[in-house]
Amino acid sequence: MDLLNADGSYSEVSGNGVRCLAAWLARERGVQPGGSIDVETDAGVKRLELLAVEGRRFTFRAAMGRPEQIERRSIDVGGTDIDAITLRVGNPQCVVLGDVTEERLHSVAARLAVHPIFPAGSNVELAQVGPDPDLGARRRADRSVGHGRLRGGRRGDRLWRRGARRPRRRPGRRAARRVE
Repeated sequence: MDLLNADGSYSEVSGNGVRCLAAWLARERGVQPGGSIDVETDAGVKRLELLAVEGRRFTFRAAMGRPEQIERRSIDVGGTDIDAITLRVGNPQCVVLGDVTEERLHSVAARLAVHPIFPAGSNVELAQVGPDPDLGARRRADRSVGHGRLRGGRRGDRLWRRGARRPRRRPGRRAARRVE
């Protein structure tokens, strides 16, 4: 699978991209639940297990791999030191620790997505642990939607609670996602 972001830049892998390709292949090849599809990406082969088909919906469990090059670091963004965790899960990721606000999403995250420490760009997430250690919030800026354009706002907000079904997979874990 060759993948380009909306702005034309190269990307090694996309979890949603491999799921969409796998859904198309499953439909074309008649793959039934319990079957699997391997998708070759520049971040390695990703195996997707077809869990269910409901009309035009395909639900997959994707083995996206373990996170690598995990490092907590301070990154200078416009003269302000930002506390962040950088890692790779096939492509570069940056998790910014601290307040999860729309203003920060559009200022800090937008600048980090194209920061010089990420020559090819990066996906950026804001993450905060609340007073209850089992409750947190996050927002995401994704380079796949083009530099300077961020997923976020009300629909991009995420709250999670330990033990609850999380809306996105954690790095290195297998996740089931529906593709229509």
